[in-house]
Amino acid sequence: PFYSEDFYFEIPRPFQCLSFYVYTKSMFQIRDLPVGKVAIRKEDLYKYCGKENWFQLQPVDPHSEVQ
Repeated sequence: PFYSEDFYFEIPRPFQCLSFYVYTKSMFQIRDLPVGKVAIRKEDLYKYCGKENWFQLQPVDPHSEVQ
């Protein structure tokens, strides 16, 4: 799917990895279900600065995720 949405936000300086999670709304379940995630390491962010990029969603493992 193509969502075509722009997001603007501040990122705190002390971080190691920037992660975006994509969820699907479920009418029949109590909570939303994760579709996948994109994780970018801090030292790799400069590669994407000022460029439009596509990222492949990675699976979300609910047993190993720390939030």
